[in-house]
Amino acid sequence: MGQEVDPAPNKFAAIQGIIDRKLPKHVRENRRRIAANYLVRGSGLEIGAFHTPLELPPGVATRYVDRRSVADHIAQFPELDPNDLVPVDILDDGETLASIGADSVDFIIASHMLEHCENPLGTVRAHLSKIRQGGWLFYVVPDKRNSFDVDRPLTPFEHLVGDDADHGEAPASPIT
Repeated sequence: MGQEVDPAPNKFAAIQGIIDRKLPKHVRENRRRIAANYLVRGSGLEIGAFHTPLELPPGVATRYVDRRSVADHIAQFPELDPNDLVPVDILDDGETLASIGADSVDFIIASHMLEHCENPLGTVRAHLSKIRQGGWLFYVVPDKRNSFDVDRPLTPFEHLVGDDADHGEAPASPIT
């Protein structure tokens, strides 16, 4: 984990093509508008972009972090077109970003990642340690009302605190 890989040639044109093919126009426009309001300078990371990276304003640079290479994703999901996947620049655990220095990026983007973390509070704390002063955490999380979890009970905050205390390593317990 934590190794940088060579990005694909003409990375940005390829990424724009992925965005255009994979997201409906109204979603692309909303994401672009929000990003343009907050991610206006500097360089940062996008964790687990897979096939739907966030479109960033001109002059803003991002490196793509994933726990798997594109080749590993294709091996696991052979039905996918490799041209639809974002080239991975850094192989690392998105929850800890252990290979990223403290105070070294202007932003971190994570879409539909936080809800899958073993220790969401620890993940937010780890991400905050990587952000320079004045930087942004740009998280996208699903609206429970519009997902397959609509009937699932909410996770109590105490459960998150417990996950943080044991670093997400305790056996899963029923959510009450």
